[in-house]
Amino acid sequence: LKGDKKLQGTWGEQKVDLLLQQAGLRKDFEYTKEENFKDDDGQNRRPDFVVKLPEGKHIIIDSKMSLVAYTQYVAAETEGERQTALNAHLKALREHVNGLSDRRYPALKGMDSPDFVFLFVGVEPAYLLAAERDPALFQYAYEKGIAIVTATTLLPVLRVVANLWVIQRQNQTTRELADQAAED
Repeated sequence: LKGDKKLQGTWGEQKVDLLLQQAGLRKDFEYTKEENFKDDDGQNRRPDFVVKLPEGKHIIIDSKMSLVAYTQYVAAETEGERQTALNAHLKALREHVNGLSDRRYPALKGMDSPDFVFLFVGVEPAYLLAAERDPALFQYAYEKGIAIVTATTLLPVLRVVANLWVIQRQNQTTRELADQAAED
């Protein structure tokens, strides 16, 4: 896992999937994984996760963040190695922010999303290190339409979404009962 970007991406997806389920959301009902959308050029785009909100709105979550440089930082034996790995970690985050921003997921046909995407960092200390050493990174990301999140910050948002769905289902049931009562 430490040096394999693909494996890290899969692990990140599994972690987000678990968070979605822990929040009470159901796959293929309140969220989808790697659903296909078309961009303006007709190219296929597959956001890692699309969380559905009542009234047809969406939240997009990307979970494929490489943490190879972070693991090198943790394993570094000298201050020079640690600084080199830290710089690479911060650079990797910025590059991922840029790449994710360039995908323009909120503008995809069929997507009704806020103008930002959640970038999930699966290892909280990697996020905290970046926040401590480069606080401007998070403002930079936000200006590019990316909100960097971890399990700690994403789970409460997902629980709010799950509660919105509970309220939506209760309202739907109430409407159906009212309609049935009106027919009688």
